[in-house]
Amino acid sequence: MSRTQRPADHRFSYQRAARLLRARLWRAGGAIGLGGLACAGVMGDLRVGGLAAALAGAASAVWHHAAWTRTARRLTRRANRPTTVEDRDRQLARAAMTERRLVDVAANLRAAQSQLEADMAARQAMADQLAVALVRAGEANRAKSAFLASMSHELRTPLNAIIGFSDLMLRNKQELAGSHRTYLERINRGGRHLLAIINDILDLSRIEAGKVVVELCDTDLAPVVQEVIELHATHVAAGVTLEADVPPGPLLVSTDGMRLRQVLVNLVSNALKFTPQGRVVVRVALNEHGAPARIDVVDSGVGIAADRLEAIFEPFEQADNSTARTHGGTGLGLAICRQLCALLDTHLTVTSTVGVGTTFSLHLPVAGNLLHTRDLAAARESLRPTHHHPAPEVLVP
Repeated sequence: MSRTQRPADHRFSYQRAARLLRARLWRAGGAIGLGGLACAGVMGDLRVGGLAAALAGAASAVWHHAAWTRTARRLTRRANRPTTVEDRDRQLARAAMTERRLVDVAANLRAAQSQLEADMAARQAMADQLAVALVRAGEANRAKSAFLASMSHELRTPLNAIIGFSDLMLRNKQELAGSHRTYLERINRGGRHLLAIINDILDLSRIEAGKVVVELCDTDLAPVVQEVIELHATHVAAGVTLEADVPPGPLLVSTDGMRLRQVLVNLVSNALKFTPQGRVVVRVALNEHGAPARIDVVDSGVGIAADRLEAIFEPFEQADNSTARTHGGTGLGLAICRQLCALLDTHLTVTSTVGVGTTFSLHLPVAGNLLHTRDLAAARESLRPTHHHPAPEVLVP
């Protein structure tokens, strides 16, 4: 039998059961305090014929009502539980303990704040003292530089006279007796040595006083290196060779040629002084573009200990500061070289191995290298002498 052929009494019994369930759910909804919201939802489901959905909704409402009821009862029991005297005492004790801890924490914070304020005041006072000491040190340094510059000028004047007159007398060696000639040579050497020391002191004082001005211009390194080699050619000891390793072509950089020459003269003089046997080489190294990047002064001398590589650049410091050292000097040459290199935007470094030799390197500034911006042919053309033809004479009647 199909669903459309069911008897009428079956349809009437189904509707009767729905009406009874609807009435009972309505009463249950009112009893559990859900109002008309849940019941209206269930009624709507029944009106559209959803019996299973209505039953599920009713079960969910009853479950939530039971859960809410249990929670309310538990909270009520806790609220209405009688408090004993022991509980109150324990609560008061805990509150008193918490209060004492808070008081202790506040006291510790106040003590820490007071200590911090005292430390800040002490540090501020120390900073003020350091600032005053720095100003005084600067003033003393400037006074020292001014004094050295003044005294150097005062000492150079009589020394120039001593050296000049001894040179004049030594021109006629054949007219002097052997002992007299020896005495004059000693006077001349001592005067020149003292003059070199005074010149170093004067240069250092001028650099520290900020009175040294560099003039940057297009400079070819080849003539500079050659002049340095020729200047020291007569001072090379027996068993030592002085060489120049310079690539062909113009090696243009933007620098002060006179100051660069002064640095190289100091470095080569030191190399010859500390090389009893072997060779000293002044080498110009190129970068990947074929432009000069570095000037090395390499020697095969006694070398410098690793712990003295930085100290030798300090004023009045030498590789060997002991009283038994075999080489003289004031220890100002390398200090002057490093400060001059700083003015030329050139970095001076040193590598050395005791018993093998030492290499001082002048790292030239890349920005000052003219071969980065000029063609090699243009650089060669700029070094050629130009011949100026005289302008035709204009006859004025």
